[in-house]
Amino acid sequence: MSAALSKFFDKEERRENHYRGPYKRDYSDMIVGLVDSPIYDQAQMQAINDGIVQNIMQKMDSQGLKTSDLAKRSTVPLCTLSKILNYKCSISLKTLIKLAFALGESPINLFPYDLNRRKTNGDRFEEITRGMDVSSVNYLLEQAAGFSRLRHIIKK
Repeated sequence: MSAALSKFFDKEERRENHYRGPYKRDYSDMIVGLVDSPIYDQAQMQAINDGIVQNIMQKMDSQGLKTSDLAKRSTVPLCTLSKILNYKCSISLKTLIKLAFALGESPINLFPYDLNRRKTNGDRFEEITRGMDVSSVNYLLEQAAGFSRLRHIIKK
């Protein structure tokens, strides 16, 4: 190898090492993260993604938008939007926000309703008292009312 060629390759190697830095961090131990944790449920994540896509398509239909129109409005590349709408890839948070605002919606409104719905006190009471007889439910209500009155008196 000629001296000039050797010098060139030495420069390239130094440049490559410079970009990597002398303290190159190994992230292989961090790859495990959330995906392997017990709280991550792939099926639920897929159901949420599918629900979001269905809601996006429903909003597009109601507004008479084509995929290309939404891509222009949201600045999401058409190929990416097409993959999302054809269930080929998951939607990122950044893309979800862009699409939501292009549709004139809050991002939270694009999540599937049943997964996003919080229980009201009435729903909780129904769940607790399901299967109880009427006298037991009335007793429970009397106890709760008495506790509420007592708490009100103590606060004064």
